[in-house]
This record gives sequence, C-alpha cells and structure tokens, in this order.
Amino acid sequence: VFGHGTTQATNALIERRGTKTGLLTTRGFGDTIILQRLMGFTAGLPIERLGDFSSRAYPDPIVPRTLIAEIPERVDQAGNVLLELDEKAAREQIQRLVDEGVGAFAISLLWSFRNDSHEKRLRELVREIAGDAVYVSISSEINPILGEYERTATTVLNAYLGPTVERYLEMLERKLRDAGLTGRFSVLNSVGGVMGAREAAAKAVLLLGSGPTGGVLGSFHLANELGHDNIITSDMGGTSFDVGLVVGGKPVVKAVTEVAQYHVATPMVDITAIGAGGGSIAQVVNGKLLVGPESAGAHPGPVCYGRGGERVTVTDADVVLGVIDPDNFLGGRMKIDKAAAERAIQTL
Repeated sequence: VFGHGTTQATNALIERRGTKTGLLTTRGFGDTIILQRLMGFTAGLPIERLGDFSSRAYPDPIVPRTLIAEIPERVDQAGNVLLELDEKAAREQIQRLVDEGVGAFAISLLWSFRNDSHEKRLRELVREIAGDAVYVSISSEINPILGEYERTATTVLNAYLGPTVERYLEMLERKLRDAGLTGRFSVLNSVGGVMGAREAAAKAVLLLGSGPTGGVLGSFHLANELGHDNIITSDMGGTSFDVGLVVGGKPVVKAVTEVAQYHVATPMVDITAIGAGGGSIAQVVNGKLLVGPESAGAHPGPVCYGRGGERVTVTDADVVLGVIDPDNFLGGRMKIDKAAAERAIQTL
C-alpha cells in the first residue's frame, strides 16, 4: 500500500496556475460567484484588520465574468422542473467557451441538489462538444448542499484544480506501478481520510489541505504519545507555511473553509496557510518587499541550492541569516552555497 499526501492542489491555487475554467449556471445567477454574498472582500482577513478598509479587496476571479454562461432552465426547491433545459442555448454557450480556450467546466444550477437531471445533461453536452477528455465538475456530485454561493465556489475550484491534480496523480501512479507497486495507491484528503487516486482526481477540491493535514495528523499522534491534548502544529513546505490546532485531543475541523478568499463547503482540518514557504520568491515592488506567492520549487529551487535558481527565496534569506546551517543541510548530504545567496540578496 502506498499512501500519499500532496500540496499539488494548494500550490496550484496559491500560485494561480490552474486550468482556464468556464462556469455554466442558471440564467439570472451568473453573478453569484462574483458577489460572494459580500463575503469575499473580508475573507481571510484577521479580526484586527477588518476595520482597515484599504486592506479589503475581492479576490482575482477564478472564473472571469466573460467565462460565465447563463443557461435558461429552472428547478424549484422541491426538485420540480419549472423551465426545461434549453439545449440549443446551452450548446451555443458551451461552444463559445470552448472557442475561448476553456479547458475545464464547472456546472452549478439552482436547486440541483434536489434534481440533478439538468446538470447531468449539461455534462453530456459539454463532452459531446468539447470531447470526452474535458474535465467537468457538477455541483450535485461535488457539493450537493443548500447554499448557492458556497456550492458554486466549491464546484468552480474543483474544476479549476482538477486537471492539474489529475495529471499529477496519473504520473505518480504510473511511476509507482512501473516501479513494481501492485497494491493500493491512496491519497490523503483534507479531513484526514484517504481516497483512491481516481476519486481524488475527480474531487480535487478535497485535496486542498491534503499535505498539511498529514502534518496535523502526525503531530496529533505524536502529541498522544507525549500526553498532550492541546498543541499548535506547524508545517513549512516549499510554497506555504501551515499552522493547525489540536484542542481537547482532537484536530480542529471546519465545515466551511476560506481558501484564497473563496468559501469551500467541504469539511477540512482547520489549517491556516501563508504563501511564504521555503521556495517562495522575494521581490521589491515600488520600494516594498513582497514574498510569494510564486515559488522557485525544487528545480531550480533557491539560489543557494546551486541548481540554476537566480531569484531570491525565503530559504536563501534563512541561510544568510544563519537560521539554516549551510554545512549541515540534510545532515551535510547537500551542499549549500551561502555566498551565492548573499550576492543574490544584494541585487534585490
């Protein structure tokens, strides 16, 4: 058995390198994902900064208004069809989005969790027009709950991240099978359970906290061994620094989580991720030092790795400041070039 926790979904969202996504929604509700029930401009702000109006801003849209298509159809709260799906209009809008270069589709219709027939038919039309390989997420499968905005946001993020996660998991599983793995390949999800790789690729939004959740669970089990019921966990990776809590002997879990200023309505271990990991790139813009969200990754990596990286990262700063001992990196198995990091920082 091979178990895997990953930050692929989280990193893709932080760095905004998901797939160009189109949204199909009920006519008259195209602005739902943009309005965010007026919660988007304060999402993620700490309480002490909520009164600082200059800090408030809506997130860059995952789906811009031009890629939102409103489809004539209507289902009521009991699941009764009030207006049949207009397939002609739907085909025209889907083709328009395909022509715009959309590589993934999110479908979120009003009251679809009561009657999913229109969403499923739209998925058939998308695949008929765009091909069977196109990535499609429908809200009645991803997040069949009351709450139009949260359901739509969760479905959109799933579509946006899905192709990236799917390619990664397919590549990883192929390499594992080629190396001789014959057993189960499981992926850690955001609430501490595991999923098969195929299900994880179909529900990529459930992996948003996958890697950091593993850190919280590992800390939780270690705390049990040491007799601690209340702990703060931390996990520093290449792109983010993640903090979680174990209270009363249980990891704290949230039903709705703010991710990149969007509200994701799937249970997640409550983790705060900051876009400043070891590979996060520093730059000076208009006299201000900014760090992240862009990351140098492992290749080429920080300047001090000597792998061709030319942009200063948090790791380079840690080496120069003495936080990291260049002579004992990976127990001395990896050579770190402190002088190169110093030269690079001087050029910022």
